[in-house]
Amino acid sequence: LLYFSFRAAANFRAMEGFEQEYLFMVACQVCMLSVLIFGVQVDVFNFPLKGWWLVAGLTYVMYIHSRQQLAQHGPAPAPSPTPWGVPSGRLAALPNPVTRR
Repeated sequence: LLYFSFRAAANFRAMEGFEQEYLFMVACQVCMLSVLIFGVQVDVFNFPLKGWWLVAGLTYVMYIHSRQQLAQHGPAPAPSPTPWGVPSGRLAALPNPVTRR
């Protein structure tokens, strides 16, 4: 289930207009990881796992939803290889004293 949360987050991040869903999946990842980490430190029978199972179910549903949306919309265009989307001809060439001879 933890794998599904990472895959769903990656799918939502690859599409435009799904920022809220991506942030929700990041929150699900934090919740699922925190229960797994803190569950090792406490007695399992005293730790409330109902919330974890709720998040696990929501994670799986969001994973299926992300696959369907990715199939419909496709991934977003790749980001610009230059910083801030500025064409390379407009970037100022700064002198580098280390490599300058």
